[in-house]
Amino acid sequence: MVDRRYPHVSNSSPTPCQMIRKGAIAWQAFRSDSDVAIDLSNARLSQLNLRGLDLSGVNLRRSDLTQTKLVSVNLAHADLVGCDLTQVQLNEAKLQGANLLNVVGHQLDVTGADCTESNWVGSELQGFKAVGADFGFANLRGMEWREANLSDASFHGANLGRSHLSYANLRGANLADCAAVGTVFYEAEFQDAHLYRTNFTGANLVRSHLVQVYGVMAIFDQGLLLGADLSWANLMRSSFVGADLSHAVLRGANLSYANLQGADLQGTDLQGANLQGADLRDVKHLDLANLEGVNRSQIRWS
Repeated sequence: MVDRRYPHVSNSSPTPCQMIRKGAIAWQAFRSDSDVAIDLSNARLSQLNLRGLDLSGVNLRRSDLTQTKLVSVNLAHADLVGCDLTQVQLNEAKLQGANLLNVVGHQLDVTGADCTESNWVGSELQGFKAVGADFGFANLRGMEWREANLSDASFHGANLGRSHLSYANLRGANLADCAAVGTVFYEAEFQDAHLYRTNFTGANLVRSHLVQVYGVMAIFDQGLLLGADLSWANLMRSSFVGADLSHAVLRGANLSYANLQGADLQGTDLQGANLQGADLRDVKHLDLANLEGVNRSQIRWS
């Protein structure tokens, strides 16, 4: 509304979209004075530098954030459903409890970000980078993060079920108590990852690289591990019931007290592995496996 006495002066309140462009101090003052929920849904915020802003709880649904710098921004419990996050920088951002359902884009960077308890269901991100990010207890079901760089990231207690992480870099990542049921990790890199009690039931780990992982009590039941490399992995008390381990490499692996009932061991390389107390009932093609130097004490055959 324009004051008729002063045609160039507007009496209307500034909009959130206007205020967010004025910088951190003006934005914080605007937030402090606002007594209603801030709505930035469908806003065009591309190519802005919003470093360090407090956007916690803000509605950003379907906003265009392409090429926006959101370094160290507080987006805790914010609504980013359906946003385009192409080339967005979210390094060290706070995304606890944020809703990123069905977000899309490529080259999103959340390195070092706190994404605990956030929701990424159905997200499709190409060239995603999340080195050292924390996704503890996050909901990541059904997402497409192929070729993502997730090295040293934490997924403790997260749900990765039915997702696609082919060719992903998970070197040194923490997936303890993570649910990855039916997830595709084709040719993924897991070296030195922490897989304590991770549930890989029915997962596709074909030709994946799991050298020296800590997989105590991990579950690989009905999983596909054809040609996977698990050399020197600690898989004590892990479960491979009905898993396809054909042509997998388990040299020097610790499989003590592991359950391999009904697993396919055709061409499996177990040279020097520790199978003490392991359950090998009904395994397939054991005669075609390399068992040179294997510790067979207390193995359960029937």
